[in-house]
Amino acid sequence: MCSDRTKREQSKKGPKEYLQGRVHHVSAETIRDNSPVILGMLLVNSFPASVLIDPRATHSFISTQFAAKHEILKLPMRKRMVVKSSGKEQISSYICPRVSIRIGEATFPEDLIVMESTGIDIILGQNWSARNKLVMQPTKRMVKVQTSSGEQIEHEVQHTSNSRHMGTRIQLSCA
Repeated sequence: MCSDRTKREQSKKGPKEYLQGRVHHVSAETIRDNSPVILGMLLVNSFPASVLIDPRATHSFISTQFAAKHEILKLPMRKRMVVKSSGKEQISSYICPRVSIRIGEATFPEDLIVMESTGIDIILGQNWSARNKLVMQPTKRMVKVQTSSGEQIEHEVQHTSNSRHMGTRIQLSCA
């Protein structure tokens, strides 16, 4: 029979040993036209990348494939993360610190958690959206972000075609 102390110690070893994360799309094919997200091309560490801006994702992520292909520095996380998406889970153990995301003339450094993804290189989630005061106006196809110096950057959303993506893929460009 376990003592109360042993039970408390065992309960600490369960799901709490992992950080918790959530994304809504790990594949470009799952994004639909009515999804409250934006999928577009941006420069990430000076390389073109498919970037999903999803303020509902709990964190910001980088695909394992993109990080490896472009030799982006990858460090072990202090605490691993269970990332949930559409009823599936994956464990993330690495982070890419201070990855450069370029929007117009501004650069936004971001720590990105490494995870498996198909057709999406980068996911910018709640942390990035809040820090950069993201405002999306899907009906007007406009996105606004604020730099660390307080400059407002406005982007006009333009459609581009992509056979890997069933919904609408958009290109972000400075207005």
